[in-house]
Amino acid sequence: MGGGESIASDWTERFRPTSSNDLEGNVAARKQIISWLESWKKGTPEKRGLLLTGPPGIGKTSIVRATAQDFGWVVIELNASDARNAASIRKAAGGGTMNFTFSLDGTFDLKGNKKTLILLDEVDHLHGGLREISDSRIVDSISTSRGINNSNNELKGDSGGKAELLKMLKTTTQPIIMTCNEPMGLWGRRNPNWRGARDRFLRQAKLIQFYRADKTSMLKIAKKIIKSENITADALALDKLVSVNPGDIRALVRDLQIMCEGGVKHIDLPLVTEQISRGLRDQQLDIFPGLQELYQCNSAKEASEIGRDMEITPRELVAWVSWNNSSVFDTRETLRRSAITCSIADQSLHTMYSNNAYRSWYWSGQLASLSASISSLEQRQNRYSLSYPEILRRTSEPTRRRSLINKLSNLSGTSMQTTREELWPTLAAIHESDIFTHPNDFTLSLDYGLDGDEHIILHGLKKNLKSTKEIIKKYNENAEKISAKPEIVTVIHDDIENEHQQKKIDDSQTKLDLF
Repeated sequence: MGGGESIASDWTERFRPTSSNDLEGNVAARKQIISWLESWKKGTPEKRGLLLTGPPGIGKTSIVRATAQDFGWVVIELNASDARNAASIRKAAGGGTMNFTFSLDGTFDLKGNKKTLILLDEVDHLHGGLREISDSRIVDSISTSRGINNSNNELKGDSGGKAELLKMLKTTTQPIIMTCNEPMGLWGRRNPNWRGARDRFLRQAKLIQFYRADKTSMLKIAKKIIKSENITADALALDKLVSVNPGDIRALVRDLQIMCEGGVKHIDLPLVTEQISRGLRDQQLDIFPGLQELYQCNSAKEASEIGRDMEITPRELVAWVSWNNSSVFDTRETLRRSAITCSIADQSLHTMYSNNAYRSWYWSGQLASLSASISSLEQRQNRYSLSYPEILRRTSEPTRRRSLINKLSNLSGTSMQTTREELWPTLAAIHESDIFTHPNDFTLSLDYGLDGDEHIILHGLKKNLKSTKEIIKKYNENAEKISAKPEIVTVIHDDIENEHQQKKIDDSQTKLDLF
């Protein structure tokens, strides 16, 4: 298979493993899954669920599907784009007890002899707490969704989903496998009793940690794919491609597909170098092609699907779209329409915190997709010039800011992911403006326990500038004075004190928990 035909479909789906023989990496985790599934043949195991956790793109879902295929089991799947409220999860459990359904290979088991495996993908995106929904309302909601009655009690979003999932884990007669990138999302990032929620889930489900595939496994996958497409490659080129995709199988496969567009039959080092230069690793290679499609489409349904498929969160999608709309659209009316839609999308992000409308997280992503597509009254172009949002650019420097994120995480008592996604953008935006803070004011950074390099990262300063180096030097000198005299808790400079008096900055802004 080659040429234009090989590009007709998504390679991540085309080359998804259909058997455990096709799998690479995470051998220990795969053995645990197989052992657990084997235990179901002897009866119901002590823990009726598995929770697979690890970075995105490493094959957690593919491993589950391939292993189920080897066992000849049917898979019922609920993913993050589905409504996963109490009624939806109970329906999935009900479907698991009635095995009259299609299996992954397309066969139909009318007698119901095949066992069913229930797969809940990305459960860290399952919002809400552990408050249960009454059985009567769940039954009523299921009946409404099936058209049996016209009640207004149909559950929306993820209402009661976690509580029903926990209940199902206790009583299910079918194996349940859950996948997530960050288990804190399931426990509840803002739940002060998250440890209790964690313990309740882990009493019913075994946690299995997945890791990024090693270099040898990644090379095997790459060679297998290009061989099936009748494409050759230089060893150095493949080695370079694997090195910039550290264990991310999905990103590797997509890179291969992008490079082979247009009938390329040989992959060399210049081609790989060009592919790498197209964008920032881990985000832009997925984002830029997706945004191109988003701005070119004129269908709301298609735009929504593209937005869901992109490897970014709704919050990030809002940032990308709002940043690029001004350079893509020309007419005032189109800019006005897109700005209104983006504004509503941004407001939806905060709605889930203000009134627990957790499904608004997905609404914001859908609205951002519509802002980039059907908001436009202009003729579509074949290609748009897109750029990386400056508001997100500093978050692409993990090596420089990892220690800073870690310190903020420890200080605020939140997970690294929550700090990175929610606390850091707000804190960085505040420090970028001289209205609130000044790079020569070290008070907050010293309170946080930062070093000089972390202080300038917080303010978004370029490290190679002479003025920045002077700030680092002055900051480190003050930090040494603080450590030498522990009774001094605040360092105040006359010029900064004057600036504060002129700007009338309230002392309450020095408290991290108010951000």
